[in-house]
Formats: sequence, C-alpha cells, structure tokens
Amino acid sequence: MFLILHTMKSIRKHHNPIIGSSLEFIELAEDNNGAHTVFEITLAAGGGNGLHYHTDYEETFTAIGGVLGIVAGEKTLHLQPKEYITAAIGMNHKYFNDSDQEIKFRVEFSPASIGFEDMLMVSYGLARTGKSSADNKPNDTEIAAAILQESNTLLPNIPKEQINGMKAQADSAINSGKFADVVKEFRFSNK
Repeated sequence: MFLILHTMKSIRKHHNPIIGSSLEFIELAEDNNGAHTVFEITLAAGGGNGLHYHTDYEETFTAIGGVLGIVAGEKTLHLQPKEYITAAIGMNHKYFNDSDQEIKFRVEFSPASIGFEDMLMVSYGLARTGKSSADNKPNDTEIAAAILQESNTLLPNIPKEQINGMKAQADSAINSGKFADVVKEFRFSNK
C-alpha cells in the first residue's frame, strides 16, 4: 500500500486555519531520492507549534520575512531574515510568531522524511476539514498517535505508560489501514 500511495503526485500547498498557517512544499522526498524535505511556512501573528523532537532527521529553520521565534534546546532565539538555526536529532524545539505581523520561514529536513511530510499534510487537512480540536490536535486519537509515530516525532516529558498507550493506538490505525486512508485523502487531494 505504501508504494502505491507514493507513486501519485503529492499536493504542494496546504492551509491550517486553526494555527493560521499555510505551507508550500518546495522539495519532497519523491523529488530528490530522499535527500531532504524543504517547505516554506507563512505563519499568522501568535501562531506556532508545540515543543517536540525528532529521532531520524535534523531540522533547519531559516527566517525569510519577519522575525521567527525558535526554541532550540535551552535557547530561545528570534531570527531575522536570512538567519537560521538547525535543531539536531534529539533536540527539543518549536517555532513561534510573537509579533503582531505574519511571518514567513523555510524549513529543511535532512535526510528527508516521508512520514513528516505525511504528518504535515494530514494535520493541515484535518484542521481544514474540521477534524481537529481548537488546540490543533486530531479528534481521532489513533490518527494522532500514528501521525507522531510515522513522523518520528516525540513529545518531551511524556510518561512511559502514555507512550506505550500511544504506540498501541498508532499500531491499530496503521495495521487497520485507517492511517493510510487518511494519508491518501490529504496527501493527494486538497479538500
């Protein structure tokens, strides 16, 4: 099923009305044999994501327009256009916009992560179609767990029991084909 899904052409532009964010993929894993994933995000004033880390790839943030707020490890930074920072594998990080204006920035994963590409497309699609809560979490907890697992994204300070429960939910969504259906819905169409 995975190979069939990724032979179709992926949608490049996505919008998340909950966090006031739009993104456009510049390069996907399918474009460069998995070397990297590159996308640009336009983020509304007050927008941002939650603290997390990745286990398989590093993430570089480059400010394009406006001031990009970044937490990387123990540091909180405000990047001016053309400034960048890389969150190494295993480093807690998040981005935010604490200004009163929209900002734009570029993100690059190295190596590419099809799972993270899917996570963004599914998360934005769920938000766009009313299938996420007001705090941008998918309403379906199995899909939420699968998104994190497939993107190799971990949340800091989660008790081991909760991680085990999330893994069981993710495995259920993946093994039943439910997650593949959601990926297909949002990776290859822009409802």
